[in-house]
Amino acid sequence: MAKIQGKSTKVEDIIVHGEKDWRALAWLLARQFPEEYGRQGRGIHHSTPEGPLRSTLDLTGVPVEKLDQAIAAIDILIEQAEREIEIVG
Repeated sequence: MAKIQGKSTKVEDIIVHGEKDWRALAWLLARQFPEEYGRQGRGIHHSTPEGPLRSTLDLTGVPVEKLDQAIAAIDILIEQAEREIEIVG
């Protein structure tokens, strides 16, 4: 019962604090409840505005820690790009 209440609280926190940064709580949910909130696939599917590309990168053998590090690095690059867009725009 406590686990269900904790899960509900985390979901509510994601909704309430989502404006600031939802990623930490989402990460926790994905680790605690992988069947519901975890990554459904271990591949990356590339797409463009014209539609999906035909190639898929198989990440089956890559440890989750390495994937998390790569995602964190990508998030930093995205944040930097967004700040640059704000400065230019």
